[in-house]
Amino acid sequence: MILFCTLPGQVRHLKWWLTKCFADQLDILYIYAEMGNDEGTEMHLTFHDSPYPSVFVTTPTVGATGPNLTAANHVVLTQTFCVLNEQRQAFAWVVRLGQKTVPHTWLLTT
Repeated sequence: MILFCTLPGQVRHLKWWLTKCFADQLDILYIYAEMGNDEGTEMHLTFHDSPYPSVFVTTPTVGATGPNLTAANHVVLTQTFCVLNEQRQAFAWVVRLGQKTVPHTWLLTT
């Protein structure tokens, strides 16, 4: 599952909450804007290669760099984006050739 947040503070908050509530059940991965390219690439590869259920929390601008996110079967946008094309692109990073499962997309209006 990928959770796209519109603001970096939301990434930190969701990462904290998921770790507090589900750390024993999920691999929780995240990318902040302050992380270097090497760390971001490592998180992408860990997400793709994880044998356990994983949640990847990021913003669309940060999560877009690097490989496609075809390992995900669910994409959740935590709120509507101001720019509709960014929202469409966030869904498109998961719905790609090479997808092994049927991806589901969710847009939360919060």
